[in-house]
Amino acid sequence: MLLLSLPGTSEADEGMPLQNQINTSYLFRILRSYAPDRQTTERQYGKPDIVRENREHPYEIRSMPDGSRLVTMYRSMGGLVEDEWRLRRLPDRREFDALAQGTTAEEVKLIDPYFTILSGSDPDKGTSEHRLRDQGLATVAYAMVEGRWIVQSVSYTERDPAGFVSKLTPEDRAAFMEP
Repeated sequence: MLLLSLPGTSEADEGMPLQNQINTSYLFRILRSYAPDRQTTERQYGKPDIVRENREHPYEIRSMPDGSRLVTMYRSMGGLVEDEWRLRRLPDRREFDALAQGTTAEEVKLIDPYFTILSGSDPDKGTSEHRLRDQGLATVAYAMVEGRWIVQSVSYTERDPAGFVSKLTPEDRAAFMEP
């Protein structure tokens, strides 16, 4: 059993940014007990720049102050947040292939600056997930060494189980492919 602690999530609806909810692993997202709705997301991040109201996969895109964009996907029934991912662009698998064992998390941040490292029962081990432009998923495993997260391995899932990239319209997908 995986137990994750996110301090302050009980106050999330009271204006606290849900930074720990964004760019987290698929397993965590499906197991979480708190899912904000559209109104909560709008209160925290403002009105969306783009709204896609398709039947199966409604989502919104918001421009963030640093030039990144926040994509919030909702459940088609009930309007609760199903997935939330912050990015400037979708990285390519080759970028993660270039990470050598012993690379620091700071170097991973150069590829994907908005990732979150989650650790379970062993606080010295963690993982991060990264959506890829080929609709796959890169999972980076880390170990804490002398107070720094160090890459131990990178593995791939051919298709992101959440289907993030495939749910974007072709024009929105294209906007995240640019360097």
